[in-house]
Amino acid sequence: MKNLFLPVLAVLLIFSSCEDDTELVAPYLGAYQYIESKDTLDFVGMIELKEGNQVIEQGTVRNKGEANDLGYTYYRTGTYAIEDNKLRITIDFSTSKNNKDELFVDRGDLSVNEGFLEGAEYGFSDSYSKLNYLCPPNAFCVGPLPVYKKVNSN
Repeated sequence: MKNLFLPVLAVLLIFSSCEDDTELVAPYLGAYQYIESKDTLDFVGMIELKEGNQVIEQGTVRNKGEANDLGYTYYRTGTYAIEDNKLRITIDFSTSKNNKDELFVDRGDLSVNEGFLEGAEYGFSDSYSKLNYLCPPNAFCVGPLPVYKKVNSN
């Protein structure tokens, strides 16, 4: 029995030393949120950066100051790339509300957008806690540009 104990102990030590106790997670992964308040409602933009370079963007409406979504204004999925501290989003699938008179609809009632699917660029700041919308070079952007704040990490 003593002869078996030392080899088993050696194997256990070798395998336990190979384990990395600290799991490396990309600091940019997680959800970022932008809220624009109008009257009694909050219009919420959310960008969620997932592993595998997958992104979900969604626009929802909430009662001012509350956390529960009343409905959607858009929902998009796509991919992202990060280079030089800039996030570039490419949209693969996009839906939005059709009726301009409605402030929001159920997600299942969003209409599929076809044709050119617009993406966007953002700059990271404050150690990946903020996403700053970057105005495209061929656009004329007025007013303060949206800043999305990180609300959770993966």
